[in-house]
Amino acid sequence: MVQRTFSRRHLASVGVALLWSLTCIPTGSTAQDTAKDCAVFEQLYDQSGLTFKWTRGQCCNADSGIGDGHITCNDAGRIVQAYLPMQGFTGCIPEIRGLDQLQQIYLYSNQLTGFVPSFTGMLNLQWISFWNNSLTGPIPPSLSTLVNLVRVYLDANHLTGPIPDLRGLTKLDYGEFYRNNLTGSVDSKMPAQLGHCYLTYDNTNPGLYSCTQDYPATCLDRGDVIRRADPCPQQPPPAEEPNQVCLPGGPASAPASAPSASATVTAAASSNVTATAGSPSRTTAPVAAPTQGDPGPAASTGSTSSTTKTGSASRKSVFAFVTLFAILLSTCM
Repeated sequence: MVQRTFSRRHLASVGVALLWSLTCIPTGSTAQDTAKDCAVFEQLYDQSGLTFKWTRGQCCNADSGIGDGHITCNDAGRIVQAYLPMQGFTGCIPEIRGLDQLQQIYLYSNQLTGFVPSFTGMLNLQWISFWNNSLTGPIPPSLSTLVNLVRVYLDANHLTGPIPDLRGLTKLDYGEFYRNNLTGSVDSKMPAQLGHCYLTYDNTNPGLYSCTQDYPATCLDRGDVIRRADPCPQQPPPAEEPNQVCLPGGPASAPASAPSASATVTAAASSNVTATAGSPSRTTAPVAAPTQGDPGPAASTGSTSSTTKTGSASRKSVFAFVTLFAILLSTCM
């Protein structure tokens, strides 16, 4: 009888100890924060052998120390604008999908290579400026999901493959894709309200064509010529989302079935392209990111990762089980 009582008391003590230890179990949170946001751009400086001005992990509202480069954050410490042109960046662009509060990103006139990164989940993006680099591969299909996008500059690179269907981007005003080696039909690809459209400007992208002339008239505003295909060739399958792994100091991996860069890329798409007389003008000064109360994309509300939610649920289930276990044991004593 004594031995039985001791066993029950011992088990009850174990239950209490388990309850106490659960309070120290980490939740495994992978939610994005300031340091993780900053790490994306710090990797660009590190892999390029450059030094940034801010303290690592604390880039909010800081100058880069190179030219006019700077980073702007919102009140929650999340990056909303990265203005980093002409920094001397080399190598590939790191994964940026975690920057779900980002509204404007300027990486133009660097020496970046590799693929245009995926924009999946970046619904706050309004401005993408990657022109005048040496980016290769396809335009990611996720570009078509950026419903708040106003301007996109991907010109003067070495991009290949088709243009994604952008008709759902009802806020898009500038779309510049010239001086690449893009191919395929441009029909039913551009939103009707597009105010500035540059697809074949300067006699580039000769592989683009039209079968039905279903594109905005602004695509011909500067004397551009889009080749008429008759008969219309069979359309190639859409490009796949690039699956690039950009490691510090390492090469980018090729995307699944993505077309490779070839020697047929026009020489006008070199990394030292400069604006020529008559070429489209663009605003290179950053536009201030909307502040609280200003019109603009609503802040994302689903920032907690599924890993965090799963971890919390599991912890609660175990906690309830151990609590019930301890109660049952105490009633038997």
